[in-house]
Amino acid sequence: MPSAVANFRFYRTERIKSSSTIQEILEERRSCSAFPLKCYYRFVPKSEASVQVAFVVSKRRFKHAVDRNRVKRLMRESFRLQKHLMPADEQCTLQMCWIYVGVELLDYQAVYKAGGRVFQQLSQQYPRVQS
Repeated sequence: MPSAVANFRFYRTERIKSSSTIQEILEERRSCSAFPLKCYYRFVPKSEASVQVAFVVSKRRFKHAVDRNRVKRLMRESFRLQKHLMPADEQCTLQMCWIYVGVELLDYQAVYKAGGRVFQQLSQQYPRVQS
């Protein structure tokens, strides 16, 4: 059962919708991966949320919009339930772009575990990248 301390909502301020922001994140080329997810990230001065994210699924790999939407839903759920694992910082915001690189549609448990590994890698790199 989730703890009462962590807030598991996925707020509007945590979403990245701007294609220019996504492009800037990808151009910075900092990444970590845990199959089937690849995460590009960057640190920016503090904005509304401490963590912001965008989810990307290739139209080449998943021809049907139903499949792409399902994968994005799984990634959102994984992010929502594990975002409290990231250390909070008052000076900067972590902006991420999660890209699904798998070829086939996986179940929720596989995506959830991959999201946890991404957060674990980012939390280990957090102090080194920030300084």
